[in-house]
Amino acid sequence: MVSVAQVRTVLRKGDWLASLDLKDAYWHVPIHPRFRRFLAFQVGTETFQFTRLPFGLSLAPRVFTKLVRVVASRLAEAGVPTLMYLDDWLLHAPSKEQVANNVRVARGVLEEMGFLLNIPKSSLTPTRKLCWLGIEWDSLSATLSLAPDNARRTLRHVRRAHFSRTFSRRQWESLLGSLNFAAPAMPLGRLKHRRLTREVNLHLSPTHRDLPRQVSPSLHRLLRPWLRPGALRQRVPWVFPPPGITVATDASDVGWGYQSCLGHQRCGGWKEGERLLHINARELMVAKEWLNRHPQFARIGVRFDMDNVAAVQCLQKQGTVRSEILLSLSEQIFAIAAKRDIHLSAPLRARAGERLGGRPIQVQGDVSRVATASPCVRVSLPSLRDTGGGPIRLPSTALLPLFLTFSSRTEAGGPGRLHGGLEQVGSSLPLPTPSHFSPPEGDPQAAHFQGEGSPHSPPLASTAVVRRVVPVVPASPSVGDRRASPAPCLHHSKRH
Repeated sequence: MVSVAQVRTVLRKGDWLASLDLKDAYWHVPIHPRFRRFLAFQVGTETFQFTRLPFGLSLAPRVFTKLVRVVASRLAEAGVPTLMYLDDWLLHAPSKEQVANNVRVARGVLEEMGFLLNIPKSSLTPTRKLCWLGIEWDSLSATLSLAPDNARRTLRHVRRAHFSRTFSRRQWESLLGSLNFAAPAMPLGRLKHRRLTREVNLHLSPTHRDLPRQVSPSLHRLLRPWLRPGALRQRVPWVFPPPGITVATDASDVGWGYQSCLGHQRCGGWKEGERLLHINARELMVAKEWLNRHPQFARIGVRFDMDNVAAVQCLQKQGTVRSEILLSLSEQIFAIAAKRDIHLSAPLRARAGERLGGRPIQVQGDVSRVATASPCVRVSLPSLRDTGGGPIRLPSTALLPLFLTFSSRTEAGGPGRLHGGLEQVGSSLPLPTPSHFSPPEGDPQAAHFQGEGSPHSPPLASTAVVRRVVPVVPASPSVGDRRASPAPCLHHSKRH
């Protein structure tokens, strides 16, 4: 599934947009009779089974996303760029005529593959201002904001919490979920959301989630920025300007230093209190130091090159919930940047012996070279040979891609996990990433997930989504798989 951040990197200013909405999306996926008993529920004395993928199942989004990847592949072959979020699809192109043609092609592919289109919820006419996923996308100004209905819904939720004396943990979690969706469409929205999330976690225990708790003054204070007039309808650019200044920073136990592409260079030691801070916090302090010492820069993009993962994540994602000191430093840094209209970015800089960005990197252990070539990861093992014409299926190497690491610095899993049986063979072989694994042909377990019916016919035309079943044992919650007597959708069965 795509996210708002990913869509922002794909769309371009001036693009024409259209959207497609699938009707009863999950119900396109049949459930094998063997597994329907796990999707049963009871209403009074009657038992029902889902014959189609139900809404609310935790695995349903992943299953449906993997299914529509096949449709995305067909559309890509036809030259139709598509952004998919479950059953909501976005089509985009530089010209109005191209989008109109893409809509016709996409509708033809969907009808051919048996998907039903929800015409009232789709936007089939090319436009440059479109509401999609609860966000209003304006390609003329290359900005986005919350859709009016979504903004009003979120505002009511915030007001309910702000003017309540008590609020349960479950209610706070629901509110945080709404604000998490709204945060990317607000200036520094993610930073405000992280501070509110941390405060909720500090004051409310995850146990007894439905127990009403008093709303603390600090929580009331943190909700006020979301209540300001127009706060939830602000427009933010979806494409930020490229960085005009690059600053390389570093910190150690001894001291700190930075150097910019414009020749700004400075280094120093830590004060007594600063020396006791974690290295992650000291890395962020160097970035704050550069902003404080160079107030002449405004309305520009600044890129900090760092080799600290935590510091990079704080600048890329506007803070963190796990550390108070890192969140406080992030708030100070982004407050300075917001005053001077500075956009911050921070790619991870490789340390000595590492090369990032899809190029070969040197690692320790049995793996001598890793090239991150998509869609396969090619691994050169001096003592590994492919004897079967494909990815080897030995017990000691069956999960090789899952334990492979792309950083010799972290050593998490990685080369140290490659042991046992690897010294028996030796060669260079392509290993597909976990998302590309598929069951081998003839595997008996693969047949259990093939479903029913022809994939080229509309699956909802003549098949019931829920069917009533006869219990195998009277007055027992167990559910049988026997076919019910003919009925349009349901079969009646009562307990004795």
